[in-house]
Amino acid sequence: MISAYIIDDHQMIIEGIQSILNDETDIKWLGSIKKPEGSIAFLKNEPPDVLLMYINLPEKSGPDLCREQ
Repeated sequence: MISAYIIDDHQMIIEGIQSILNDETDIKWLGSIKKPEGSIAFLKNEPPDVLLMYINLPEKSGPDLCREQ
């Protein structure tokens, strides 16, 4: 089973992707978050197989967040 997590500040995008992933039986939905700061601790404790992340987050860019991981 593949696990997936989303970091995006647009709720409509999160809900759209989540609705697609919920129909897949071999994908485990780990959740989502709108702000990158709250995601770092979660990702260290439960790293997903797939991370869908918006590159232009308001507080910190996607590439900057990846370097922290």
